[in-house]
Amino acid sequence: MIHIQDKRIATIVEEIGYWKEHKLLPDMYCDFLLALYTNGEYSEEPQKGKISRIALVNLVQLTMLFLLLPFSFVTIYLTEFHFILQSGFLILFALYAFWMSRTYRVKRSKVYHLALLIHLLLILLLCVHISTALVLEQGIQIALILVNMVFWYFLGQKYRINYLRIVSGISVLFVILYTVL
Repeated sequence: MIHIQDKRIATIVEEIGYWKEHKLLPDMYCDFLLALYTNGEYSEEPQKGKISRIALVNLVQLTMLFLLLPFSFVTIYLTEFHFILQSGFLILFALYAFWMSRTYRVKRSKVYHLALLIHLLLILLLCVHISTALVLEQGIQIALILVNMVFWYFLGQKYRINYLRIVSGISVLFVILYTVL
């Protein structure tokens, strides 16, 4: 009878551990339940060599996010794809970065800021790519870059992101210096 009881408690402890890992209950409640079922003897021992499924998915998403900019430059400058295909890739990359920024927006984590910045850079790259392919005048290209930078400034103002305001201000200064000189 004792063996069956121990098996049940082990199953309950595993289930509570699953709840805690997947954030189905707040950590405080899980800790309380674990202490209750194990008579205060439960200790979280990190499993060496094992990575959780959620951590693996986050790692893959973060790696893909980091690779978006290099892949964008490779797609534009090192391939001979058609203009529409190159633009399609850039749009897909920008949509993925936008989705990542929306996914992590709630947490306001570093991943959110990284995804937002990569999204904005990809939009800027897409604008420059389209204006270059359409052989627009340099003045129109500069105006597109300035519009992007003004958008960055207002986005930074709206969400109180200081680095966007600073980068947009410095970029506007560099664009103005480039056109004057």
